[in-house]
Amino acid sequence: MPAWRAFTFIALLCAGTPALAINKCTGVDGKVTYQETPCAASMRSTEALKIQEGPATTPEEARFNSAAARGKLIVGMPAQLVRRAWGEPTKINVSVGSYGRHEQWIYDRGSYRAQYVYVQNGIMTSIQTPSE
Repeated sequence: MPAWRAFTFIALLCAGTPALAINKCTGVDGKVTYQETPCAASMRSTEALKIQEGPATTPEEARFNSAAARGKLIVGMPAQLVRRAWGEPTKINVSVGSYGRHEQWIYDRGSYRAQYVYVQNGIMTSIQTPSE
């Protein structure tokens, strides 16, 4: 398939894709869950993260969207694409100062192994993965 046809197909495929909303729901027991569906009537919805999917406007956005769709992370990627790629972190540590907002996202991988993603002002700045 010629490259221009593949590009046209991908552009048309993405053009009709609606926005994705991630709902943060708090149950009566205080337990927080994240889900694509709206919160149940017995739960309190405290936040919704909206991710607009569609055609990328720059080559960098296209690269980030492609990586997130494959579950891969790239330094410079927006935080919402990190969530799309890896899901919600197990824990988030936050530091706020005159330099902005820094977050350490911890993804517990079991067997005392974790991966750390660092986000500064909504952009992923680095990732730390344990050695094998």
